Amino acid sequence: MLKDQYVLEAEETISNPFSDGYYIGKSFIFQGNRYAVVDADITKAKIYTSQARALRARKIEFNNYKFREIKLHE
Repeated sequence: MLKDQYVLEAEETISNPFSDGYYIGKSFIFQGNRYAVVDADITKAKIYTSQARALRARKIEFNNYKFREIKLHE
C-alpha cells in the first residue's frame, strides 16, 4: 500500500490569476524577508509524506507566496 504524498502549490492572487508552480523546498532571505523558490515542473516539487507535514510547511511565512497542499495520486 502506497502512502499519501503531498506537494505545496503557489496560490493564485488577484494580480496573478495563475499559479507560478510548486514549492521546491528551498527559500532565501533578502533584506530580512524570506522568499520561497517555486518551479512550474511538479517533478521538482518537495514531496511531503503526510498531510500534517504539508500543513506545517504551509504555515511558514514567505513574502512572495502563500501555498495550498495538493494530494498526489499514484
